[in-house]
This record gives sequence, C-alpha cells and structure tokens, in this order.
Amino acid sequence: MAVDTYVLNTQKWLNKTYNGKYGYNSVEENGQTGWNTIYALIRALQIELGISEPSNNFGNQTKSKFNEKFKREGKKSAVVQQEDDDESSNNVYGIIQGALFCKGYGIGANTPTCHFYNGTGNAIKKLKSDAGLDDTTSDVTLNIMKALLSMDAFVKVANGDFNVRTIQQYLNKNYEEYIGISPCDGVYSRDTNRALIYAIQAEEGLTTDVANGNFGPTTQRCCPTIPYNNVEKNYKNKEYDLLEIGKITILLKAGLYFNGFAIYNQFNAGGMTNGSFDNETKNALKKFQEHYKIPVAEKCDLTTWMSILVSSGDTSRSSIACDTRFEMTDERIKYLKDNKYQIVGRYLTGGDFKELRAGEADRILSSGLKFFPIFQESGTDVTYFTEARGKKDAQTATTTAKNHRIPRGTIIYFAVDTDPQDWAINSYILPYFKALRDEMTFSLGNYYNIGIYSTRNVCNKITKKGYALTSFISDMSTGFSGNMGFKIPDNWNFDQFYEIKGINGSTGKWDLDKDSYSERFPVVTYLDKDNPNIDNSLIYLDLLKQKLFQLYEHAKEYIKSKNEKENVQNINLLVSNYLRQAYDSTLWSMVAGKVDWDFVNYVNSFGDSTLKPEKIIIPKKGYKNMSISHLAATLNARIFVFIIDNASDIKEIPYPSLYDDLDMISDDLAGWAGDLLQMGSVYCGAIKGKEVEEEDLYFIIGGDDDALANKYLSSDGKTHSASEFGYDFEDWNQDIDAINIALLMGQGKTIYDAFYDYYTKFYEIRYDNFINEIIHYKNSNIREELLNQVKYYTKLKSPIATYFVNHFEDKYGDYDASKIGDALAEQFVNKLMDYYDKKI
Repeated sequence: MAVDTYVLNTQKWLNKTYNGKYGYNSVEENGQTGWNTIYALIRALQIELGISEPSNNFGNQTKSKFNEKFKREGKKSAVVQQEDDDESSNNVYGIIQGALFCKGYGIGANTPTCHFYNGTGNAIKKLKSDAGLDDTTSDVTLNIMKALLSMDAFVKVANGDFNVRTIQQYLNKNYEEYIGISPCDGVYSRDTNRALIYAIQAEEGLTTDVANGNFGPTTQRCCPTIPYNNVEKNYKNKEYDLLEIGKITILLKAGLYFNGFAIYNQFNAGGMTNGSFDNETKNALKKFQEHYKIPVAEKCDLTTWMSILVSSGDTSRSSIACDTRFEMTDERIKYLKDNKYQIVGRYLTGGDFKELRAGEADRILSSGLKFFPIFQESGTDVTYFTEARGKKDAQTATTTAKNHRIPRGTIIYFAVDTDPQDWAINSYILPYFKALRDEMTFSLGNYYNIGIYSTRNVCNKITKKGYALTSFISDMSTGFSGNMGFKIPDNWNFDQFYEIKGINGSTGKWDLDKDSYSERFPVVTYLDKDNPNIDNSLIYLDLLKQKLFQLYEHAKEYIKSKNEKENVQNINLLVSNYLRQAYDSTLWSMVAGKVDWDFVNYVNSFGDSTLKPEKIIIPKKGYKNMSISHLAATLNARIFVFIIDNASDIKEIPYPSLYDDLDMISDDLAGWAGDLLQMGSVYCGAIKGKEVEEEDLYFIIGGDDDALANKYLSSDGKTHSASEFGYDFEDWNQDIDAINIALLMGQGKTIYDAFYDYYTKFYEIRYDNFINEIIHYKNSNIREELLNQVKYYTKLKSPIATYFVNHFEDKYGDYDASKIGDALAEQFVNKLMDYYDKKI
C-alpha cells in the first residue's frame, strides 16, 4: 500500500513526543491510517488531559476532562483557534492536526506544527461542512474532537451512496445534541441506524438523558403511525402536531431508503425537506412490507417501524414457519398446528438430542406440515470454517439428507451461528463456503442446493459470491454487529426473529424459534419414495435464479459506482444487456440498445466463469437445455423500449450510451415480428435467385422438421433446411417467454424472481398471455385480431422495418411480393392458434 507522508509524519511526531510517557503505546511508522494510529492519538490526548490510566477508549472520563480543560463561559467547551500574533504551541493542537491528516484534510503544512492558525481552522470548518453541520466556526468542540479521533469518514467512500450521505448530514445537522457527529460516508451502518433511532426519539420528545438509540418500550409506545391517526402520544403525553409528523415522515423515508427501497428526488444538499406522505413514499412502503412479509397497508404502523429499525422487527407478529433443535413428536406437532405453524426447520446432524430422528420426516409430512433441513456442527469459533471442513460438511450433509430420503434439489441451510467481523468472513467464512459450493456442485452432482444461516452481513456476502442460493437470517440476534445497520438480503427465504422458551410438554420443556417465510424458494413437501418422478428442472431453475441474483447484485454495484439512478427496471435492463452480449449487431443495437461492454468487463473481472451467458441454462419441458442469450436479447429489447416509452426526458434514462435513434425502436421487431420479416426476406431472395418457385410458398414456423423444408423449399436440385427458411419452436418460445417474463418485470419484479416465477407458476399459460399482449383482446374474434396485428408488421414501412427488410416490394422479380407477407401472417397465426388451442 502507498505511504501517506502526512500520516507518516503524524506517527513520527507521536512517537517522538510521547514515547516513554506512561500509558502511551508506540505506533508503527508505516504511513497507513488505521486504528493503531487513532488509538495513539486518543492516548496522547488523555495524557495531555491528565488522565492517570490512558486507554484506547474515548469514554466518559475523557469527555469530562476535555470539558473541564477547555471550558468557556456561556459556550460549549472547545479548543479554539489561536490569534495570529499568538506564537505559543500546544500538543493538543498537534493531536488535532494529526487527526485531520488521518482523515485526509490538509492544514497548510506536512507535519503537526502544534499551532492552530487559519490552515488548521479551515480544515476544521471543512470537516464540519462535510458532516452537515451549520456551525461555520473553527472551534473544536467535544463532538468534533471525538469525531476526529475515530475512523469515521465524512466524505463519500468508494462504496458509498450520495443519498445515504445526504441523510447522514441531515441527521448530524438536526440531531447533534442526541447523536454527536456520525459518519457521512454514504454507507448505511450500525452508527447510522442508531442515529436514526436517536432522531426518532428526539422527535418523540425524549430528553437527551432518556434517549439511548435503542428502539425500546418507551420509543415504541410513543412512535406515531404514519399517516398520523391521532392515537399515539409523544413522551409528554401530547398529540403530535403537523410539523412534528412531517419531521418523523422524513425519518421514515430515510429508513426506507436505508433498507433498499428507493425514494428519489426527496434528498438534497439542503436536507430532506419533503415531509409529506406522498405516493412515492406510499409505494416504497408497500414494497418494503411485501419484501419483509409483514402486513401490507397504506400506513407505517409499529410493526413496520420495527422492521425498518430493528433486525428482529416486531417479535409479536405471527409466522407460519419455525425451527427447533427438539424432535417433532406427535405432541409437539400438535402444538405447531394449533398455533398455525405450517413449516418447521430441523437439524440434519448435531447429536442424538438435536438431529432429525429416523422416521421423523415422515411424521412431520404425514401430519400436513412441511419442513426444511439445517446443517450445523460448528460452535462460535470462526476457525471451524476451513476449506477442508467445507468439503467434509458437504459430504456429510449430502449423505445424511439422502439417508432421510430428502428430495434432490432441496436447499440445506448451513449455519454460521456467530457474529464474524469482515476480516473473519474473508479469512474463514468465504473460503469455507467456496469449498462447500465446489464440493456440492462438482463432486456431488448438484444433488442439493446450498442455503446459509447467519447474520445479514454474512448472508449478503456469501450469496453475492454465488456460494449459496438463498439465506436464513439470524435476525433474532439484534445485538450482532452483522445485523444492525445491514439490509436484509434480497433473496432471503427464512428470517428467524424470536425464541419461545420453555414450552411445556409431557417429556419436559422445549424451545421454538419463530421464522418468517418469504416463499421465494420451496421447502420439503414429500420424501423421495413418495414422488419417484422428480422434475429435475426445478433444481436447475434454482441454479438459474442464483446466477441471475449474482448478476443483479453486480449490476447494482456497477450502477452505484457510476452514480446513476438505481431502480429495479434499470438493474434488470443491465442484467439482460449482459446476458445478450452475443447479440451485438447493428440491428440489435437499434431495438435493444448497445451492449454495455464496460459492465461485461466488470462482471468478468470477478473471475466467475459460471456467470458467462453460455453457462446459464434454462431447462424446461418442451426445450432442449438452452443458453439464455437469445431469450435475453428479446427480453432486453422489451425492457429497453418500456423504459424509453415511460421516460419523460431522455436525460433521466441511465446509460444513454446504450441507445440509438429512439424513433426506430419497436420491441416486437426484436422478437417474433423481426423473425417473420427476416423469413420473408430470405424467401424473397430465394425466389429471385430461382432457388424456389412462388407456388412452393411454405414457411416453417414454430417447428423444426427439416423434411418439410426439403419438400416445400427445394427446386432445381437444391435443398434448404428449416433453420434457413424457418422460425423454429425453440426461437418461437424464447420470444414468447421473453414477453411474458417482461410482463412480470413490468410489475416490479426483479429479473431473477421474474424468471423463477414464470417457469414455476405461469409457464402453462404462456400463449394466453402472449396473445393478450399482442392484441389486448379488442374484440371477440381473436384470430382476426391476431392476423391484423401480424399483417401490420409485414406491411410496416418504418425506418427500422426497412432496415430489417425492404423485401415486400415488387423489385425482386415478376411475382407478387405482398403475397409472401400475407402467407407469412396466415401461417404464423395458424400455428399460434394451434398451440393456443392445444395448450402446448
């Protein structure tokens, strides 16, 4: 790493000034800002304040001594700037300067000078401005000193978000008395989460000596429903006025944004000034409630507030899922059913007391309950998680699950039942799960899928790497550093939020954990003997969803790095754009935009070859296992045109480099209509070349029978294949599926949920939806309307249609070219109605 000269000079000054003094620990002179340098600065300050036992903590004694030493009459205690003619030096000035260097602020010198003139004063003013404060003085108050002697950043870091930073500045500006000065780095974190709770407590009227940054009973009791219903009272037992509700609504918007539910045009440099409960906020709130599987209503009640602010959410809420380390006896199963549970999680291994017993799975399922398997042989020591152990656990879990006849494709949730920090995640958890994934995938034949049980932070990191398909979140552990200040993963399936202890039973007391179930991924509903004809396509659809989720996460990070507007549609567009990279001709650029090769290279930089489009397979009845690329190209065009058509101003659309002449765009021409025109073009050319005769007019549409092509499309000894003159079944259905998937995405679904939902729930009505999308059922004669719509394209003279073909004109020879277009439309509609009627 590069050496920062200013930090290096600070380290040298600290060692030279304080080495040998009691309580000071020498710092390595390496020019790297880190906690060791910050600790050295804290201890240096404590020595200057006369604290007898210096420590690494800026605690109550340090605060008290600071206020005492720098007390000012009628003002907050502060270290103040020297007068220009004051030549005295002070080590506290040097400590301030060294801290400024560590945060990247210049003072007009390259080493601590132990003076506090304009250079240092201007740096303090800049820090205050970056932190969002109105204070324009250079006074170093207690809060400023504490902020200086921390690793907090007050400028946006590389992975930061501008809107998050604006909210952080707003909180500092309006609630410093409660929260001190929190980081303004653009990263939603534990500190930012606590600052938001403090702000709510301030608006509820809690005094600074009562407010504590925890969303406890008093805060819950005073928390108003938004829109306000005049029921809840503030800490002073008074109803809230409009101004107070407006400020709390602003904090609601901040909480929604922190949790990934974007509200745009609400945040600006002057602060979040829009305190109205507008439609954008209402829609974001609804999506949040849907995502967290809590009651959906056009209001933010206490249950919703708690899900926004606390990882466990409202622990009194009902749930249909649970997990337990206790055997499911008939008595315990009855308890679950009596209390409306439908799903129970059980451990595959872990000793006789904990693990699934022989016959227990049959007992659970025969009772009408469902279950999901958990694997845990680790304790709280992160050193358990090694590559060797990952490989061994994959084998043990697979063997055990097979012995219990758990069906192929089931998700097994591998537990990390601890709170690892990022260094431990990188050193232990990630290598373990990579080895687990490799063993399960390459050695054990993808027999079971991998889930992860852990904190939000761990689950996000593991699933984004593609090492697990989905997550089981340990949100019940609200104090875990990996939960507070982290969004719940987009692909979560179970969310453990409350433990019920000491349930009475005939064999003694037992415990149960309540879990939310997102329904994103299935659970075990049968054992292998009950269903010998397993649909293995579901296994591969789970893998497809996993890969699309990874690409979605990469796209989010890429958009964030470009400071572009981030929403589901734009992320979906970028993912589909990546997947269709093989379709990058001028023609495709016209209907779907250009391929963003910067994003392609960004994804490739992660070195995961399984994300290449040709490795991402769509398996389904009626298909050969096919690459996703062609379907993605048609899908890309549908999303692309949808965004263009719904944009009020082209400048609001991200990635303008992807787009060509907007007047030339038609999403149908990127799919079925474009294929028909190309077929007509090839046929007209063949007639012109005397390869076929006009009376042999026949098109292969929605089929792949080469014999038919050879019979109808041959003359003068020449033969032609269906692929040359045809629009085969696979291409046909890819285009239809792309339209149907785009319709789901138009409802706000992510690309990974849209694919999965379509192929598991809506695939059988593919033609109904396709026909409806083409003609909108304008009258009762479906066939007539279809024919009119298809003929519209065969007669189309728009610039882009001309670019596809200029073939339906009588310039190829002595024949009626329009007859080809009519015949093409007739055969297309005949085939579509045949498939529609037979429900193929």
